[in-house]
Amino acid sequence: MNKLLLLLSAGFLFFPAGLTSQPFFQHFFTYPGHSVQTSAVAQLADGRIVVGGQVINEFAGVEDATLLYLSAAGDFIWARRIDTTAQSMVHDLIAAPNGNILTVMAPQNGSGGISGIISWFPNGTINWGKKLPAATEVFTDVSELNNGFLLSGSSGSPQKGLLIRIDANGQDIWRKTIDQPGAPLIFYDSWEDSQGFLYVVGEIAGKDGVLLKFNTVGDLLWARRLGTGGQGSLRSVIPMAGDKLLLGGTMRGADAYLKVWLTQTDGSGTVKWSSTYGQAGDDYVLYDLIASGGSPVFSLSGTGASPNLGAGLARVNDNGELLWIKNYDPPGQFSRTPHLAPGANNSLVMAAALQTGSGSGFYVVRANANGDSPPCCFKSGDLTVVDISIDNEVFVPNTGTISPLTYNSSNWTNTKFSPQQTNLCNPANVEIALSDSVICPGECIDLTIVNPTPGVNYAWSYPGGKPQQGNPNRVCFPGVNADVLITLFANNCAFQQDTALLRVDATEDRFPNAFTPNGDGDNDRFLPVLYCPVSLYTFRVFNRWGEIMFETTDPGQGWDGSFNGLDAPSDVYVWLMEYQGGQEGASGIIQKKGNVTLLR
Repeated sequence: MNKLLLLLSAGFLFFPAGLTSQPFFQHFFTYPGHSVQTSAVAQLADGRIVVGGQVINEFAGVEDATLLYLSAAGDFIWARRIDTTAQSMVHDLIAAPNGNILTVMAPQNGSGGISGIISWFPNGTINWGKKLPAATEVFTDVSELNNGFLLSGSSGSPQKGLLIRIDANGQDIWRKTIDQPGAPLIFYDSWEDSQGFLYVVGEIAGKDGVLLKFNTVGDLLWARRLGTGGQGSLRSVIPMAGDKLLLGGTMRGADAYLKVWLTQTDGSGTVKWSSTYGQAGDDYVLYDLIASGGSPVFSLSGTGASPNLGAGLARVNDNGELLWIKNYDPPGQFSRTPHLAPGANNSLVMAAALQTGSGSGFYVVRANANGDSPPCCFKSGDLTVVDISIDNEVFVPNTGTISPLTYNSSNWTNTKFSPQQTNLCNPANVEIALSDSVICPGECIDLTIVNPTPGVNYAWSYPGGKPQQGNPNRVCFPGVNADVLITLFANNCAFQQDTALLRVDATEDRFPNAFTPNGDGDNDRFLPVLYCPVSLYTFRVFNRWGEIMFETTDPGQGWDGSFNGLDAPSDVYVWLMEYQGGQEGASGIIQKKGNVTLLR
């Protein structure tokens, strides 16, 4: 779990001022002849992005740990394949305070490969590295501390929980093992509070999650076993406001399907609430949990053969209520193992392995706080949220101080490679044209998409309009008496749309505010100028005492300024007009009123 520049007291992230407007993108990187796996992603202090995982030679079956280094705009800079001649992958990585990158390597399945740690310079060369000669110790996580780093994982067989605190140069400060006889234990993530206390999460016996608290020198203060006794695991821990913790993992629900599992506790491990997130008939696994924009975001993926949701991101509030979920699978493709990192200006950085018809590659996205990547959008999804009760058992495991691990001092070898980059966010053309810009109620217009982009799903919005039968691009507006905003959407995306204002006759009518009935042939009558034909027309003029000075049902007749054969005095008069739109299908009485000044 990456916790770059974490403000320990509140759980928020801050970046230098120059990183406040990072570009959004969706990029895909393929390496011919190889498939990929993702396991970690981080944004560095300068905005650049590093992705960790694995490339698998599809012909030789060799699985090499891999780093992919990108610019802040998501463009390829360099890639390194760590040569181990065995199964190995980057399990976790973080951006170190000195600008370097710290990675931990381990076999993908916990055996048969090489484990170790490497410190990288930003140019892709190795600063220092250590490897373990055997896979009896496995590193799964590296977390930044106030002074140094904490490596988490497992040791031996049966597994014991493993914690190693190292300094900035990789030198051991202390080493601890935690075990429960007959119950394999492994640690996956940790967090240090402002007082130096360490909170560590993992799983025990493959059934429950564990939360343990240590002091700064590695002494165990307490341990809690959380779960329902079924299949469960805690993979992430992040701070929340009010000195609370949020734990994230995966749990098998009562319906026998896996669910994302979130639990909030206080600093003593007391559970405040616990919820699962999933859908009936499919398995869902949590991959990352981060604090971003003041509330938690987690990544998840369906694990079935044809799941409804591949890579997805979801945001919850402090009470675990689901705010939104977005599906990150491009049409016709399926992504998996999505990992998350907080970005500048509350953005989100996601890296996943994207499976296409021609193979898999690294899929890297920078999204905004709502999970979208302008100018493209992602499809909104849904998860069923269930509040659950979990067992919270205090247990006392065995603790041990192990001898320094026997690191192999031989150099790690790595190979450069250059994947092919593809931009998956290609905005559609959404320019629209209308056959007319002003209409009368009941009239029709033709809607046209200028140079439509092939393969895009377009949708129109025209409030009050009705498409003609058999001709959906011709729309009529019966009974519409106000301007209409016509909008064209591409792929139902708020960032890909065009609008045009269709003016209706009511906005085109003209009403003089003064007239001079002096017989000079200029402005002698007060007559409303109507843009559209009308029916059921009535026009009246009143004096200040409410007497009717003039009345007509003829739209072409106006007031000549007289009353009962005599000239009306100069004054301000009130007029009232009522009518019905005259076009076929138009309905509803329209009423308008105003003032006119008679000048003599």
